[in-house]
Amino acid sequence: MKPIRLLFAATLLLLGLTACDKEDRHLPVLEFETTELSIDAAGDILTVGILTDVAYEVVMPADAPWLKYAEGAQTKAQPTAATLLLEVEKNTTPAPRTAEVIVRATDLPLADTLHISQSGISANTDITAEFDPDFANCLQDKGIIADAGRITYADVAGITELDVRGTFDDWKEGKGLTSLKGIEYFTALAGLDCRINQLTALDVSKNTALTELNCNDNQLTAFDLSRNTALKVLYCSRNQLTDLDLSRNTALKVLFCAYNHLTALDLSQNTALSTLFCPHNQLTDLDVSRNTALKNLSCHENQLTAIDLSRNTALTSFTCYTNRLTAIDVSQNTALTTLSCFQNQFTALDLSRNTALEMLFCYENQLTALDLSKNTALTLLYCETNPGNDGIFEITLRPGSELKAEKESWEYDGQTVAVKYLENGE
Repeated sequence: MKPIRLLFAATLLLLGLTACDKEDRHLPVLEFETTELSIDAAGDILTVGILTDVAYEVVMPADAPWLKYAEGAQTKAQPTAATLLLEVEKNTTPAPRTAEVIVRATDLPLADTLHISQSGISANTDITAEFDPDFANCLQDKGIIADAGRITYADVAGITELDVRGTFDDWKEGKGLTSLKGIEYFTALAGLDCRINQLTALDVSKNTALTELNCNDNQLTAFDLSRNTALKVLYCSRNQLTDLDLSRNTALKVLFCAYNHLTALDLSQNTALSTLFCPHNQLTDLDVSRNTALKNLSCHENQLTAIDLSRNTALTSFTCYTNRLTAIDVSQNTALTTLSCFQNQFTALDLSRNTALEMLFCYENQLTALDLSKNTALTLLYCETNPGNDGIFEITLRPGSELKAEKESWEYDGQTVAVKYLENGE
């Protein structure tokens, strides 16, 4: 009987230990308290609980910029309901949208997914309170909406072109629109002209159909165009911009950004660009090597000391006056018809391959002579206020050419300099 009692006791002990082990063993936990959340078009902050006792990270959807991670809970030492806050932007379109947020353990193969859905705005939704009152009154005055006191989504949803430009008389007196709040509901907008106002901010992130924007003559210090990927034409001159990020605007063809405070301009992603007008900034460098479609380039009145145009073979007009350039190579720019390079520091200018050149402005440099014998299409020449050589500025022309400089003598450093025309081979 003793062996039987010992076996029975051992069995009881093993069962007890197994039971204790089961009680002490704990599986890691990471899960949302709910896996489905919905919200209306107005947007808001969503609060969702997370049951967790492990270190985790929140993975936001890359294709849903309207959903932002507002706040995450701290990891707890034991299973507990933590709080995750998600900011949902208002939906200014009638289309519903969905997104997925994932919580994922950092050290374990453990994750859970939260499905979020947002309804679209209805046509009869009253959005009057979303508008800046002056902007709403402007829309009424221009006959764009019927009543600034009651605006529905249907009143603005189908508008594709909007012109709310001010006047220079008002602008000089500090008058004009100070806000375009409400513009986000113009979701079909392809063209917006809001120049000559007093705007200090401009949010066009919801206007994703925008292809042309003119916001010249405002007081903008920055604006975000990252969602305006369809943009082809941008006028933002005479503002106070210190930075201009165009990395997402790969369809851009025309850019006017003159009279700002730009110290750099990255155009490496804007390979479709055909017209660039960026004078009166503080640029010390301008890389246009990837902008091979450029036809018109104006970068005058900056601080450039060099520029490489070797890949811009489509260029027809180049304006670079009032910089710090000491040399320029336009040998690859054989389509060039206009060259304006005055007020630099050139000592020589080789135009032998620019046979299509029609207008040349090269005055106020350090040139001693010009050989224009290959430039048979040239009809307009400004070359005054160059030093010449011993009072003579020689211009070599093709035989029989009737080209004349607009000024044939000038004063330079206390000496009179006169033009002398030579025929090629003389």
